Amino acid sequence: MRKLENIPNTDPPDSNYKKGRIRNKTGLVIGTPIIEQLYGDIVEFIHKLVSISGITENDLPDNETNGHQVFEAFGKSLSSVFNFKYENLILYKILDDSFISSTDVSITYLNETDFVIAYTTPTNTYIQTFRFNGSTILTVGNQLPLGGSQAIQDIASLSDSRIALVIVGIAGEKLTTYDFDGTDWSATGNSFTLDPSTTGVHNYSCCKLNSSDIAITKGNDAGNEYLRTYTFDGTDWTLKGNSFSLSAGFSFSVKDLDENEICLVGDAYGTLQKYIFDGVDWSTSGSATAITGGSGNIARLCSLNKSDILYFDENIDRVDQFRFDGTDWNKLNFSYDITDFTNDIKFTQLPNGLIICVTDDLKLMVFLRTLIFK
Repeated sequence: MRKLENIPNTDPPDSNYKKGRIRNKTGLVIGTPIIEQLYGDIVEFIHKLVSISGITENDLPDNETNGHQVFEAFGKSLSSVFNFKYENLILYKILDDSFISSTDVSITYLNETDFVIAYTTPTNTYIQTFRFNGSTILTVGNQLPLGGSQAIQDIASLSDSRIALVIVGIAGEKLTTYDFDGTDWSATGNSFTLDPSTTGVHNYSCCKLNSSDIAITKGNDAGNEYLRTYTFDGTDWTLKGNSFSLSAGFSFSVKDLDENEICLVGDAYGTLQKYIFDGVDWSTSGSATAITGGSGNIARLCSLNKSDILYFDENIDRVDQFRFDGTDWNKLNFSYDITDFTNDIKFTQLPNGLIICVTDDLKLMVFLRTLIFK
């Protein structure tokens, strides 16, 4: 690539512009010329991006109406870069030893910096908000104890101050809503009983569909596994539309891709599948894509955007990235080794692209910075 500082009538490099800065040329004012030596490389860069991304040029100016094809091409071309990676920001032992006795944990985002963890210890279950300031983890507000003799199943964010939580225990298997006022968490509306059974605990996973709806899967129920939608009106949860029967599995992991679109993986399946909810029924989208080396007893997902997910399987002991092309899920070149994790892990992604992985025992958290554009 030609050096900008060697182009005539260009401002020299300084502390702000390491390679120099082009000048406007208006009237008789001396400015950087429109010449091939400068703009040829830029045009060639754009055409290379478009070529490897598979985009067909629409022959229109890039803007909000016509689409930003150069930006889109850049995002899609990342999958062809062999050394595409995420930045490992920090490997962190969370808080103090009082948190290490956790046996079940779930995590979800709230906003650009804050996330919430629901976790179960041998004596109680808690909800706590945390903030990552770029270097350390801070607790935000007060911890909410939910009581003993129950266990966290999963948690989903409905807004930057509201979560839906699935918990199982002696009172049955419940779906409950909680709101955060910046200091305290409190229950909102009524709990909904997913299953009154107190013998033989089922395994649930949930994720957001929109600000009022969530998707829930039920596993470990001898062939009665399902995918369902529940909606919250501010007071009560109700079943929305019809159930979708799933193949028998011990448990599932679901994450939202877009409004009313999710990705699902089942323990022992070793496949990724996209599902779409039309307001009444669930249907599959594309193929059930097999994962080489997958099908462990623990399989977990984290969604990055409308077409990208991170996948963890205990048989693989690493985090892999997959992208949906409309038919299949394709493994990209990124992977992150997590063989040091000896427990189940859960993921969430903050709106700013920061990915958080946490172990069930809350001993380790890994922060990764995504390079995929939303």
